[in-house]
Amino acid sequence: MKHLFATLFMCAVSLSASIVPGWANCVSLVGRPEWPTIARALSSAKICEQLPAGPNHTQSFHVQSAELCRSADRNASLRATAFVTCESPPDALFNTPPMQAEIAVAVSIDERACRITDAQIQIGGELGSFLSNAVDANELVRQWKQSDLSQLCRQMQRVNTPN
Repeated sequence: MKHLFATLFMCAVSLSASIVPGWANCVSLVGRPEWPTIARALSSAKICEQLPAGPNHTQSFHVQSAELCRSADRNASLRATAFVTCESPPDALFNTPPMQAEIAVAVSIDERACRITDAQIQIGGELGSFLSNAVDANELVRQWKQSDLSQLCRQMQRVNTPN
């Protein structure tokens, strides 16, 4: 499982690097003063709720790592890894056991306009096989609340990357 996730994450990293070439200024967001707000904004994405039935309620979403990279024109790439646990909602007719997955996300952001220009999501494990046809990364981003995106942009703008 760990090797599968590592492979998926490296694919996502390679993909995000190929989306906008020239990423040179990168910084880890974990442990920075802005980290709690950024982690909350990222965890507000409703991954489990994309399933039509079964474990379609998010029990937990833990962002493990995140890296912000900027190009010379202040476009940004945010790459993150997270763990999600999906469970059946309390009012479900049939309860299914919770499902866990490791997720790799790569998002390209125009920081000036606070607009996501591209998004890629890789979901591993059994949940990934269920969600592979159900989750459209760009649709998920469109459903994400603008307030969360605005908050993410404000926090990202506070992060200085090396020149």
